[in-house]
Amino acid sequence: MARVKSLSQLQSQIYQWQIETFGGQAPKHFSRKLGAEVFEMLEAVDGGGDTAPEIADCFIVLFGLASSLGVNAEEAIEAKMAINRKRKWKKEKDGTFQHIGD
Repeated sequence: MARVKSLSQLQSQIYQWQIETFGGQAPKHFSRKLGAEVFEMLEAVDGGGDTAPEIADCFIVLFGLASSLGVNAEEAIEAKMAINRKRKWKKEKDGTFQHIGD
């Protein structure tokens, strides 16, 4: 795969590979696969394993899901981060974060 210059280009290249390799996939199939990949990532994090490939798998499946829904991930992330930056956040007891109101 050629080196890419933007997240949008990466998304496009990955989706093209997914189509060539697996054929067209419905969003629900990407969603199911994402659940499995997230679980593998959690196992790697909890077990001290190599997390980089598992994180990459999650992004690869997410890009496929976004593409199958016609969502440009780069634009969606930028739009969502603009919202997140304006929100107030609190740290939960379990160490996660939750936004307060909208």
